[in-house]
Amino acid sequence: MDMLNPLHLRTLRVVIEQGSFVGAANRLGYTPSAVSQQMSALEQSTGRQLFSRSGRSIQPTEVALIIAEHAHEVLNSLDALMHAAAATSEMVSTTSVIGFSSLMSRIVPLILADAEWLATNHRLSVSIHDPSLAIREAAARPTTTAVLVYLMGDRGLSWPEVFEPVSLGIDRFVVVVPPQWQLDARLDDVAPLRNRHWVLHHPGSSDADLIEQTINSLALSPDGISYSDDFTATIALVAGGLGAAIVPEFVAADAGDRVATVGVPGFEMHRELVALISKRTPETCRSAFEAALRRAMRALGYEAPAESVT
Repeated sequence: MDMLNPLHLRTLRVVIEQGSFVGAANRLGYTPSAVSQQMSALEQSTGRQLFSRSGRSIQPTEVALIIAEHAHEVLNSLDALMHAAAATSEMVSTTSVIGFSSLMSRIVPLILADAEWLATNHRLSVSIHDPSLAIREAAARPTTTAVLVYLMGDRGLSWPEVFEPVSLGIDRFVVVVPPQWQLDARLDDVAPLRNRHWVLHHPGSSDADLIEQTINSLALSPDGISYSDDFTATIALVAGGLGAAIVPEFVAADAGDRVATVGVPGFEMHRELVALISKRTPETCRSAFEAALRRAMRALGYEAPAESVT
């Protein structure tokens, strides 16, 4: 007996249920000829006659009824197997990443356009959260592949041991002002920035704390403060003339001439970008994402520091 074709077994059951090749064809969306050919092929595979024919009517033989009965269990098991295989494939091939908006908005388009990444057939699932929330979210979701965070100042972050930190580069900050202020590109002192309106990052995050500390250390004495939760929105507010701001260098570069970048004596601020890669993720998925991530970071001008984060 040859290996039986599951498609032929399904068709056999429908033929018996419908009582004719024509009825089975209508039910399955085949032509009657296609149904007849499948049944002939099944008879050849089993070496037994499956139908007795009298004119246009057909009757299933006892062998056909026995095969159809057992086919029910076989086909149900096959469906369960295919469903499990599809679910496993989906779990392995989906790369779930959590990160903060100013970086994710830049690297995700690059990863999605990466030829080597596309060749892996991995799907990308993205969530946007600030670092501390991102780590808590990842801890609650064991399928998370990577968490993108930043480290800055003395305010540290802790993460579960299942995540391995990989340093991605140093993200420097700059001071931006509305072009209509007409300030020099490099200031001799901070006086032109004193008693101005400033747009600060909303309190609560590590970069917001460090920005506020910097404002105080430079004795800028703002005459008013506005808050923003997103650096891209901050740029828009500065471009509109609301006030000055401290933002990541790459965000300012994207703004073009909508804002003016000024050098400020005594100002130096940066954060280290870090990817927390889950050790739970299958190696093929983990390595594919990390490679695509590094290529995206290099395209943005970032290089990993000589010493990795520990």
